[in-house]
Amino acid sequence: MIKLLFTASRASHIMQFHQPYIDYYLQHGVQVYTATQGLVEIPNVVHKNIIFEKQNPIKNLKSIFELRKFIKTESIDIVISNATLAGIMTRLAVYSLYKKPKVIHSCHGYLFSKSSSAFKRFVYIFIEKLLSPVTNLVLTMNQEDYAYAQKYKLAKKIINIPGIGYVPKFNKTEKTEQISKQMELCRNFTDIKNVYIIVYAAELSIRKNQTQLVDLLYPLLCKHQNWRLILAGDGFLKDELINKIQLLNIDNKILLPGFISNIYDLLSTADVVVSTSRSEGLPFNIMDAMTLGVPVLASDVKGHSDLITSGKNGFLFNLNEPSDFANKLETLETDKTLRQNFVENAKTTMNKFLIETVLEQVLNAYAESDPRLKFC
Repeated sequence: MIKLLFTASRASHIMQFHQPYIDYYLQHGVQVYTATQGLVEIPNVVHKNIIFEKQNPIKNLKSIFELRKFIKTESIDIVISNATLAGIMTRLAVYSLYKKPKVIHSCHGYLFSKSSSAFKRFVYIFIEKLLSPVTNLVLTMNQEDYAYAQKYKLAKKIINIPGIGYVPKFNKTEKTEQISKQMELCRNFTDIKNVYIIVYAAELSIRKNQTQLVDLLYPLLCKHQNWRLILAGDGFLKDELINKIQLLNIDNKILLPGFISNIYDLLSTADVVVSTSRSEGLPFNIMDAMTLGVPVLASDVKGHSDLITSGKNGFLFNLNEPSDFANKLETLETDKTLRQNFVENAKTTMNKFLIETVLEQVLNAYAESDPRLKFC
């Protein structure tokens, strides 16, 4: 029996993105394992809880040894790692094994881009180059990451597929008491005449760049009394953002409700979804908005540019040009025809990223890396 391990930083990542693939392999007699932080609740899957912490190297070192022992003890044949932190730690665990499993790494966006500093690019490319001997296949999700992976030979084989399969799950989340309270808070916050609701749903982090969004929006929130921003998500930047918003005296214009599980309710009230992220793989918050028919204004970075053709199905803006951001956001409020065109074109765009479109491509890529995963 083939033994296949999926790793990711959080259990929610496995449940949200990889369950269709796990179900497929279970149906074909593969013994599937998962190793993440949190609980993976999929029948017939053997789960190992592993701590992946972005800012705790001591815990991460311990986790690498735990993961190494787990792979060795269970005699894992193939590992599919996901995203940056779990991907690095998984491959470090494999690196030190005498009998190494095949490794497929799904890159959800390298933490460097064309706009990154030379030093940052050097560090991350060095790490990926170091791990390339144990990386049999890298799957990238956008053209920029694909080009980097090819240029620096970051794996034995490199394939670009637009995502791992987008699955809209807006109506599948149970409405808990906490979600109901959060949504009531949002409704009360936006309960004004002719309100213009701007939403950014993402982890509160340097990469997602909410601090710059507050700076960009500050003059606009002062100018437009009916504008409101909702920053949904949690993260280590939360206290810093709260302090900044209070210092600017716009805490009556910006709401931080925390992480919202049922993002459908929030997005369905939005007039526009924004993102000031510094880099992306293929962002699901933007895909959610495009699927639901909410116009998008996003920074012109990798991942965003793979989804959005500016002026056709949304707007891209230059992070270094505040006037570009302001003009496009105001246009989205006033130009109803443009908004509708964006909505219609975005829904068409999203068809090529759906799970039913991508599933076979991903499964074929896995099988190309290791024939033991080919079942037809």
